[in-house]
Formats: sequence, structure tokens, C-alpha cells
Amino acid sequence: MNPYSPYAGCSQPASCCPPLCPYGPTGPTGPANPSGTTSVAVGYFSTTPAAITATAATVIPFNVYTASSNPSYLIGVGAYQAPSTGLYVISPTVGYAFTAAGTITTSITQNGVSRLQTSTTSTVGNDASASLNTILLLNAGDIVQIQSQGVGAATATLLSGTYPSAQTSLSIMPLS
Repeated sequence: MNPYSPYAGCSQPASCCPPLCPYGPTGPTGPANPSGTTSVAVGYFSTTPAAITATAATVIPFNVYTASSNPSYLIGVGAYQAPSTGLYVISPTVGYAFTAAGTITTSITQNGVSRLQTSTTSTVGNDASASLNTILLLNAGDIVQIQSQGVGAATATLLSGTYPSAQTSLSIMPLS
């Protein structure tokens, strides 16, 4: 079954289809049968309730990994090092317990350069989270880090835990 084919209940072309008749994009559906040696996603979780302040960016300390027998995440450094050149899907989710109202900026960095950012705003005593998803072309040895920093007076504590109740997690999947 092609997941991109039009909804079976529709009989009109996409240009005149009513809004409730979902047509998806057309094109290839991906590899038919990935081999058993295909790289798999790597999952990391943070169990360290780090403090997030406006003073300096805090590297999120992911310190527990799953789904990989050869992790490339440098546990003591807070960095993922690409094992080979190629495209990678980078998907972090970071949970915050706000200790001072305001905004926290979360970034995906590649070799120290911010590639994608999002901002999370909340009040004191509330929990909030930020999720990012992007595809990066990494060269072998490139370093990817997830960083957070308060804006102005905003401060928070990193929410932590392990699967399945992980509040702060990182998934990295090589595409090529």
C-alpha cells in the first residue's frame, strides 16, 4: 500500500476535491526492504536535572542511551559525534520546570553553530517543553549538541527521567 496515494473514498481529482477528502503528496514511498544491517535510530535521555539560566547556554546532558550497541553520543561531554558523513534526522524534546517566568531558547548546534532554535515561554511553577526536528548533513566527526538558555530573568530546571516517562530525550537517525 502506498501511504501517499489519495484517500480511497475520493473520486475527484485533487484540484476539485472537498476539504474533507485528504490527498497526500505523490512520489516514492522509500526503500522497500531495508536490510538488517541498516543503521537504526539512537535514543538518548537525560536523568540530570540541570539548571537553565540566562548567564550562558547550558549543554543538555543526555546521559542514558538506548537502541544502539555502538553509541556515538559522548556521554560525559554532552555531544553526539557523527560516525560517518551523511544525512541525519535530529529530534530533541526538552522539558523545563520554570523557576522564574520568561522564555527559554532551545537550540540544535552543529560544531558550535546554531542550526535550529525554538523558544518556550511559561510562568513560575509551570512545566513546559520544546521539540525540534531537522535534517542535517554531517561530516564524519561533526559534533551536534542541544543547548538551552534563559532569556532575561527566565530560569528553569531541566525535567529528567528515563523511558517510558522521559521528559528530555534525543533521537538521532542516520538517513544515508
